[in-house]
Amino acid sequence: MTPWYREPWPWLLMAPPAAAVLAGLATIWIAVASADGLVAEDYYKQGLALNKVIAREERAAALGIAIHMIDELLQLIEAHNFQSSLSCSQATTVFKILGIAPFW
Repeated sequence: MTPWYREPWPWLLMAPPAAAVLAGLATIWIAVASADGLVAEDYYKQGLALNKVIAREERAAALGIAIHMIDELLQLIEAHNFQSSLSCSQATTVFKILGIAPFW
């Protein structure tokens, strides 16, 4: 009679639980070693702002407003000699000219 450790069946039966234990230890190590990494501190406010943007886009689509407004905005920027990177006050002026409420 051969000893149990020389038979393949006990090893085949013990391999899946041993692999699960090793995978669990690796998962615990990863969880302890890495940070949780919250995407943003104010994720709730950002989500609300995103919902407002989506609602604004849906309303624009319902009213038939198309993307050609971007071309008009660029023409206004060039016409008023604004810099390529607008300051907050310049951007607010452009929004007022277009009749759009600033999103900030």
